Amino acid sequence: MAQVLKENVKQKILKSAKSEFFKNGYENSSLRKISKNANITVGNLYRYYPSKDKIYEAVVNESYTKLNKIIEKHTFNNFKLDTIPTKAAIETIENADEINFNSIVKNIINDVGTLFENDYLGLLILLKDDNRNENINSRLNLQNWFSMHFTLQYPNYNISKYLSYSFTEGLIKILLDEDNNKINEKVEAFISFYFEKGRVKYE
Repeated sequence: MAQVLKENVKQKILKSAKSEFFKNGYENSSLRKISKNANITVGNLYRYYPSKDKIYEAVVNESYTKLNKIIEKHTFNNFKLDTIPTKAAIETIENADEINFNSIVKNIINDVGTLFENDYLGLLILLKDDNRNENINSRLNLQNWFSMHFTLQYPNYNISKYLSYSFTEGLIKILLDEDNNKINEKVEAFISFYFEKGRVKYE
């Protein structure tokens, strides 16, 4: 007889796991604490997720999917986190007039701001991602994606990996800032700094 898995229990596990991973990082997180805070037994937890890796994967993939949908929506499917950005896609955004470009940035920021308000732990775990399992290391995926983007913007400079790292770290610092009353404005200014500079052609 097939086991019946309840969606509300699954969500309680994920909520507890987000808190645990955020506080303690992947390596120091405990399945016992995750199950305890979800008010279930460890045995019941294993019915939903057979390992810590699988719980972590579910946590980061949830935020990853939401973020990907936001980017796809506002870039008219020119950009996807699971696809290498093409030169043509970047040129499409770069060739947008200033009003349209700023509108794209603001729309993305607004939706990411809403995502942060609703699931800030998931988004921070996605960006911080200290799990070194290459199969589910979403932060590496994000950094590689940003790096490829910057490589296409700055083809004559071998700095893309440094830009992608500083970009990711900068976002994390902004999201962790205790004074986050103007978080959308900060993120908008930060992203515009990186990508407006990218609209200037350096030879």
